[in-house]
Amino acid sequence: MIANGEINAILAGVYDKNPHKADMLVNNIKDSRHENMSIPEECGFLDMDSLMDTSDIIVECASQEAVHEWGETILEHCNLMIMSVGALLDASLLETLRHKAATHKKRVYVPSGAIGGMDVLKAIAGSIQSIELTSSKPPKNLKGAPFFERTNISPDIKECTVLYEGNATEAVKLFPANVNVAATVTLCSGLPPNEVMVKIVADPALDRNIHHLVVDGDFGRFEITVENLPSKENPKTSILAALSAITMLKKLTGEIEIGT
Repeated sequence: MIANGEINAILAGVYDKNPHKADMLVNNIKDSRHENMSIPEECGFLDMDSLMDTSDIIVECASQEAVHEWGETILEHCNLMIMSVGALLDASLLETLRHKAATHKKRVYVPSGAIGGMDVLKAIAGSIQSIELTSSKPPKNLKGAPFFERTNISPDIKECTVLYEGNATEAVKLFPANVNVAATVTLCSGLPPNEVMVKIVADPALDRNIHHLVVDGDFGRFEITVENLPSKENPKTSILAALSAITMLKKLTGEIEIGT
C-alpha cells in the first residue's frame, strides 16, 4: 500500500488454482512496477496456507465460489478484501463472515467497485422507498454467464435486448461475474436483496459497461450514471473496479479520510 508517496506494504504473493496464471500475473506486475511499489524478487505463486501466514490482508478477485470456499479460513489469519461482492447476498455467508471477523479481530473490506455514489447511498439508508439499477453491457462482456445456460437466449445478441428484470438476489446468481455492482448497491442501501430491482441489458452498440442507479425516498431523489471502459484482460469487469480496490488499499494507511 502507498500513502503520501511512502511504501506501507509489500506484495507477499499471488495465489490461483492455475499456477501458470499466477506466475503470469506476478511477472506482469514486476514488468509494470511503479517506482513506489515494493515487490520482493521472491514474490510469486504461493499456496493459500503460505499466503495467509505471510499477509496482513488478502484481496480476493477470483469468484463468488472462492469467497464461499476461503472466506472463513482467511479471516482466521488476516483481513480480507472481497471483489466478488455477489457472494455477500447470501445472508448466511455474510453473517458467518461477520462473526468470524469479530471473533478473530479481523476486518472485511468491500470496495465500491464499478459504481459511484456509495457514500450517498450509505448516508440515505433507512429513508429509501425504491431503488433501481440498470446495467447495460456489450453482449461479449456477458458471455459465459449462467443466465444463458438456463434460458433459450443465445449470447450472440445482435440488437439491444433486456435480458433480466428482477431482484438483486437472482441477478448475482445469473450473472455472477458481471453484476457485482448490484450486490454493492444492495449492501450499501440496507434493503433486503429482493427489494433492490435490477435490469440487465445487452447492447451491441455499446463499447463500455454502463450502470444507471435511481433511488427515491424520504430524503429526495438520487441518480447516478457511470460509463466504464471494460478491462482489457477481463471484459466482464470494468477498469474502475480495479482502481476502486487500489484506492481502498491506499485508504487503509491514510491519516485522513474524506467522505462518508
